[in-house]
Amino acid sequence: MAVRENVYLLADMHLKPLDAPRAAAREMAVRDNERLARFLAFIEGRASSLILLGDIFNFWFERRSKVMGDYYTALSLFKLASNNGLEIHHISGNRDYAVGEGLGFDPLTRYPGFLRLRNGFTVSRLADFGIEPHGHRFRFHQAGKTVSCIHGDSLCTGDLMFMALRWALQGPLGRFAMRWAPWSAISFLVGWQQGITGVRVPSFKVDDMLSREAVRREMLMGAELVVCGHFHTRHRCEMTAANRQGVLEVIPSWLDGWYGVMENGEVRVERFT
Repeated sequence: MAVRENVYLLADMHLKPLDAPRAAAREMAVRDNERLARFLAFIEGRASSLILLGDIFNFWFERRSKVMGDYYTALSLFKLASNNGLEIHHISGNRDYAVGEGLGFDPLTRYPGFLRLRNGFTVSRLADFGIEPHGHRFRFHQAGKTVSCIHGDSLCTGDLMFMALRWALQGPLGRFAMRWAPWSAISFLVGWQQGITGVRVPSFKVDDMLSREAVRREMLMGAELVVCGHFHTRHRCEMTAANRQGVLEVIPSWLDGWYGVMENGEVRVERFT
C-alpha cells in the first residue's frame, strides 16, 4: 500500500479513560484529551496520514459491541480529524491488542481482529471513529522504500519473562480467555490497568532490550525501514540482513511530548508541548 507524504507518528500515548477508577487517572485523561485536541489541530493541513504505533490507550479491550472504558472524547477528536481528510492507522501494542477487525483496504488481506468470532468478523469500534486497525504490523511504501510499522514489544525477545507474558496474553490461550471470560472478571482486570496513572519507563538502554535478530527478521520480510515505539526513548540504528541494508527508527513516547514525522522515506522526531 502506498501512503501519501507527510506521515505523522505517535507512540505510547497511554490515554486514560474518563471513567478510570482513580481520580488522578481521570484528571490525567482530561489533560491528555486537551493536548490531543491541540496536536490534531496543529497537524491539520500538515499531515496526510497519522500512524498510531501502539499503547495509544492505557488499556483497550473490546468484545463484540462492548468497549471497556470511556474514551469517547479522545475517539471523537480522531473522528473529527478523519472527517477532515486525515488517514489514521492503528498498530496493536502490548496494552491495546484486544482490537476487533479492521475495515481493510483490501478485503483479501484485511486484519481479522484479535477476538474474532468463529463464524465471522466483528468490526472494531475504532473503525467507527475513523481509525483503521492493522493488528501487529502495518506495511506501506514511501519514496520507494518499504516501511514496516510495529509497536516494538515483539523486538524484546531477549527479555524472556516479558515475552512469556506476551505469549500468554496474546496467544491462543489469552484470546480464548478474553473471548469467553465473564464480563465482570474482565471489568475488574481492565479497570485495574486503566486506573494506573504512572507508566514504567525502562531504566536501561534500548540496546539491552532490543533483539537485533528480531529486527533483521522484520527486514527479511521486505522492510527497508522499521519504525516502532514501545521503548519510550529515541533510538536509531542501521543494520544488514541478507545483504540488504535497513534502518530501525524508534519514536519516543507521546507521554514525554514527542512525535515523529516521515517525509521522503526519512524520519525525524519533534517535540510538542
